[in-house]
Amino acid sequence: MYDEAKKMLEKETLDPSLRVELLKLIDPREAIRVAEENKEYTLIIQYYIEMKDYDKAKVYINKAIEENLRTEVFHILSKYKNFILQDRELSNKIVRYLLDIGDILSLLKFYGNIDDDLKDLYAEKILESGYEFYFAEFLDVICQRKPEKVKEFLLKSVESMINRGSREYDYVAFMLTNAKKCMSKKDFNELLDEIEIKHYKKRKLIEKLSVLRD
Repeated sequence: MYDEAKKMLEKETLDPSLRVELLKLIDPREAIRVAEENKEYTLIIQYYIEMKDYDKAKVYINKAIEENLRTEVFHILSKYKNFILQDRELSNKIVRYLLDIGDILSLLKFYGNIDDDLKDLYAEKILESGYEFYFAEFLDVICQRKPEKVKEFLLKSVESMINRGSREYDYVAFMLTNAKKCMSKKDFNELLDEIEIKHYKKRKLIEKLSVLRD
């Protein structure tokens, strides 16, 4: 294995990532130097996790964030999500980064392990997002952190979906069904009233909404 790795390293056209992997077999320090030079922090993180040197692995996760290496950060999030989730401070830092770049979807993976002030900020960012797309988890966040804004969130989200056409009606009904868990019966029925009054000509939509009433 050692001799084969040395032979392969002699190739000038060798992929940089493969070069680092081969160097790890021969000279780990040199491998880390080359990876750091190329800002391939994922490879360094992998090495330190394999060596159970978790503090050094976290150093390079932080470096990727601080240097705003977006592609590298997302590779790290994909590969080391569970590792990050074991550290509240690191999870908080990841979430702040995602909020800064406006990625409210990827943030969902870390929502369960962040401080309350970040959860509140996340809810605000969802409310500011424009409602172009909807995930059930977004409603969960609003219900938990901004219950007074649930109706506003639903009205704007529903309007965005309805404007995309009848193919979205099933999803509108699904979203409103989920909303029942954090609204009183009175508030929920009033919400349905507002939607039905505005869209009374949309027969298929009205049929789907009518069965949601208690």
